[in-house]
Amino acid sequence: MNRRVGNALLMLALLLACGWVRPAAADSSARIVRLSYMDGNVQMDRRTGQGFEDAILNMPIVQGARVWTRGNDALAEVEFEDGSTLRLAPQTIVNFEELSLQSSGTKVNLIDVQEGMVYVNVKKGGEDFRITAGNREFDASRSSHFRIDVTK
Repeated sequence: MNRRVGNALLMLALLLACGWVRPAAADSSARIVRLSYMDGNVQMDRRTGQGFEDAILNMPIVQGARVWTRGNDALAEVEFEDGSTLRLAPQTIVNFEELSLQSSGTKVNLIDVQEGMVYVNVKKGGEDFRITAGNREFDASRSSHFRIDVTK
C-alpha cells in the first residue's frame, strides 16, 4: 500500500516537473502591508466585529481594515512592499478596500480616504494603486507624490 502511494506521488512530481499538469493560478490577498509608524492615539478596525481597537506598531494591514488617527496629535504611516507609503495626518480615517495580488503578479491597492488628510508616496509604477476620496478617484499607478485632503 505504501509503495502505491509513493509511486503515485512520484508520478505526480514528474508530471508537474514536465509541465503537463499546472497548478491553478488564482488571485490572492497575501500581501505585506504594515503600520510602519504611529504616534498618539491610532486605532484600527480589522473587521473582526470588535470595532476600532488600539493599533500596534508593525501590525499588518489587510483588505477591509480601517485606520483612524484619532486625536489632534495622532499620526500614522502605512508601508507597502515596494517602500511606497501612505501617511495619515491627525483626525484621518482610511479604509483599505482592496489589497490583493493578481495571478499575473500585479498588486492591487484600492484605498478610500473617508475623512482627513493623507500624503501618498508611490515609489514605482506598474501596480494598480488607486485612491478614492468622496466621489473622486485618483490613479497613482505611476511613481508619484501627492496629498489628499477630505473635509466633511
